[in-house]
Amino acid sequence: MIKLLVVFSALFSIAAYFPYVKAILESRGTSDPVRPNRASWFVWWLIDITMVASLSVAGSFSAVPMFVAFVIGSSVVLALSVKNGEGGFTRLDLGCVTVALVGIVLWQMLGNPEAAIAASVVAALAGTLPTIRKAWRKPASEDITTWVLFAVGSGLNCIVIPESTFAAAAAPIAVFTAQMSIVVSIIAPRSWRA
Repeated sequence: MIKLLVVFSALFSIAAYFPYVKAILESRGTSDPVRPNRASWFVWWLIDITMVASLSVAGSFSAVPMFVAFVIGSSVVLALSVKNGEGGFTRLDLGCVTVALVGIVLWQMLGNPEAAIAASVVAALAGTLPTIRKAWRKPASEDITTWVLFAVGSGLNCIVIPESTFAAAAAPIAVFTAQMSIVVSIIAPRSWRA
């Protein structure tokens, strides 16, 4: 059952990219295009690669398939964001990228996969902030189907956390929290946005 949930987690995670890529491409030139935040996607791409490596080294394999799906999908979205994205140069964007890069450098300096996981979690959450802010201000600039699929995939991965260790639990829980934050930012009632 656990292996099946790991597979479903990865499948939901990769499936989430299809409506997002479609929405980005089909909404170009419209009044409300779906535009990925360049800083967020750059940070997530870096972190996804780091997480595959650090989780593998730490022996926490239940989240690896989900992060492999993220590496593949975030590579595509990052490439699309160059022409069809927004942001990347605000203080918040640059600060989040800096935090992500510091996290990767810390991992390399410390050589400890758990330190890499901790740094990557902090960096991933920081990298989520520009997209949360964008979704809050312009909900139509994000695709709700994508983020719900992401949240389902990471939620399934939280269910199959094999043991109560930091290495096993931190990344899936942080990813689920970040993705649900984006979902809430997209669907929040107008009265909350004042």
